[in-house]
Amino acid sequence: MSAKFYTLLTEIGAAKLASAAALGVPLKITHMAVGDGGGVLPTPSAQQTALVAERRRAALNMLYIDPQNNSQIIAEQVIPETEGGWWIREVGLFDETGALIAVGNCPESYKPQLTEGSGRTQTVRMVLITSSTDNITMKIDPAVVLATRKYVDDKALELKVYVDDLMAKHLAAPDPHSQYAQKDSPTLTGIPKVPTPAAGNSTKQIANTEFVASSIAAMVGSAPAALDTLNELAAALGNDPNFATTMINALAGKQPLDNTLTNLSGKDIAGLLTYLGLGETAKQAAGAVQKTGDEMNGKLTLPQTSSFGVNTNNTLGGSSIAIGDNDTGLKGNGDGNLAFMANNVLAGYFNENELQHSKKMLTKNFQALVDNNWPEGAGGFSGQLSSEAPFSVPMVHRQNNDNNFFPLLKGKVSLESGYPVAASFGILTSGNTNFPQIAIHAKNRL
Repeated sequence: MSAKFYTLLTEIGAAKLASAAALGVPLKITHMAVGDGGGVLPTPSAQQTALVAERRRAALNMLYIDPQNNSQIIAEQVIPETEGGWWIREVGLFDETGALIAVGNCPESYKPQLTEGSGRTQTVRMVLITSSTDNITMKIDPAVVLATRKYVDDKALELKVYVDDLMAKHLAAPDPHSQYAQKDSPTLTGIPKVPTPAAGNSTKQIANTEFVASSIAAMVGSAPAALDTLNELAAALGNDPNFATTMINALAGKQPLDNTLTNLSGKDIAGLLTYLGLGETAKQAAGAVQKTGDEMNGKLTLPQTSSFGVNTNNTLGGSSIAIGDNDTGLKGNGDGNLAFMANNVLAGYFNENELQHSKKMLTKNFQALVDNNWPEGAGGFSGQLSSEAPFSVPMVHRQNNDNNFFPLLKGKVSLESGYPVAASFGILTSGNTNFPQIAIHAKNRL
């Protein structure tokens, strides 16, 4: 009985494999494709240059020589569970130029999609029998393919063996960290440096040559000329092992050359401040606002011409606040008027009757006006699509079949007992490809 399922080299694949063997240049197989054969199980042909009905092509996950048969090459590809919705009846291998190297058929297998209610990750394996396995290599991009479990396990084992070997050699070495000094009796080379201790330091900190030299110089420099040696100095001090304590106790009973301490002795805080002439200063400091932050229980009044800046200097002049920019902020502009300043130019103002920006203003009567009492956008019909208006809605773009009403003005009134009415003025799209219509609409119930 002849084989129903098999794989063979295409004529292109056979020629490329022969060329690779003759020239010693490896044939790089990079991709595998699967197809549904157009709905029927196809018969592989050496003349094929493509699958009958290709469904998916992607980079190989693995290409290796069969450990049980060194004349067989096994190619593998993992299809993730997110792809599918078709049958797999044919398989093809492609090189880096996109040429079909080998083609085969396989038992029919349906690859479902997750959206169909079932999904699985499927591995497709293709076996080639060739006598030139040394001339076939795999070239993949690891960023775009999935690793099989076997591939990961093999690599993990390979890495573990490598790391274990390195660690064994490291532990066996007599001095594995030759760049570091030993903690126990280290032998240092070069010119080791340590921080210089502060003057008078008597701890177990290492004393470098700078500390020793400065200590000796301080001691020698303060000694009388007659005391040239440490022995002479010790003899002059009576060889007192507690010399520092003795000196402190002796100095405790001494008075300064002037009578300041005598005058201050026994006085309370108020008396001390009076003696030092700081009484008024202390009173002012007690009621002062602290620089680090404080609360005021009185009012703060600034001079009429005062000005200040928030996070900036102020160049706007009196009665102004500059915010972020030294010539931009708020400024008094006469009785009842507060001006908006931008780059030291009057940009607008507001008072109890109106809000004005440049030459446009909004009053209590809501009149939007520009020069010559014309409303914004006044002019000929030809310019209306490109101009604005006192109350303007930007251009709205809709589909050709849109059928909607876009209100521009609307009013709603209802009696206490009901009977609501909404009246609108706006633009209507009819659902046909033509100009939208101007519409006045009224609706008398919800």
